[in-house]
Amino acid sequence: MALQTSGAISLDDMHVELGATSGTEVSLNDADIRGLIDKASGAQASFSEWYGAANRFTLTLSSNTQEADVRALAVTAGWDETLGLDVVVDTGVYAWSDDVTKGGLIVAGSFPSGITILNKGYIMGKGGYGGMPQGPLNTPAGNNGGDGGPALQITSSSTVDITNNSGAYIAGGGGGGGTGNGGGGNGAGYSGTPGSSSYPAYASGSPSVIYCPNNGGSYGSVSGTGGQHGQAGGGSGGYGTWSASGCSSYTVPLYGGQGGRVLPGLGGGDGGGSGGAASGNGGGNWGAAGAGPNAGAGGAAITGTYNSYTDNGTTYGTT
Repeated sequence: MALQTSGAISLDDMHVELGATSGTEVSLNDADIRGLIDKASGAQASFSEWYGAANRFTLTLSSNTQEADVRALAVTAGWDETLGLDVVVDTGVYAWSDDVTKGGLIVAGSFPSGITILNKGYIMGKGGYGGMPQGPLNTPAGNNGGDGGPALQITSSSTVDITNNSGAYIAGGGGGGGTGNGGGGNGAGYSGTPGSSSYPAYASGSPSVIYCPNNGGSYGSVSGTGGQHGQAGGGSGGYGTWSASGCSSYTVPLYGGQGGRVLPGLGGGDGGGSGGAASGNGGGNWGAAGAGPNAGAGGAAITGTYNSYTDNGTTYGTT
């Protein structure tokens, strides 16, 4: 519980806020009393400076963290599971996900004194996989584009207050591109380092078999490349060349390239880049649906219940 915000306040109130027994010895210059408001030793002070002060534990993510479960990380860092918890995603740091069912930052379990989240960096969901179109020559049937995953995932019933700082981003993954004549792009599904703009321009072809009518109707092993990647949440659909042993080479539609893990990237609400060939369906940019029929939905910026959200930065996806 925080101290009162008006009226009479005493040293005893401050001491009890720190978990001490009422009526025990305390002074205004005690380190723990000063620590409630970061007051220097011996500095002049007024009791009113302690209005609203609270004894809380701070967890700072200072390096890129995958699917960051803040409760588990805080316990490991020494949180006693009773104090209020303040979570800070530091400037330039990615809290990111490689699983569309999990957020880049996860708030699960109990926080008896509430939790605050201050994002100064990037909280990012994973993009949905691109759809595979029905190709010629009896290649396997297409799949729908997958939905993007959430950025900040809340399942806790405790009080959660969120602030997205100026220059910071909370971004759901892009939806996978839909089926069509060109392959759908993956959303933010690139498996490289978050924040890196260096990643392959093309994805490998899939699936790994193609029907070859000129060798008695059997299937052969194949390889190929798909459409070009996207710079943000979405990749492009496209065509690649599959060649199978004993078969002629054929140009067929493939998965699109995977999306980047860079914010801001392109951002926005449109489908991803145009396909490597006509009718290619791109994956959606951050928090947006993919392009084309049967495309995946954009991932949410925030899922679950929270007490407040102050957004001074950029949000891609629903909250």
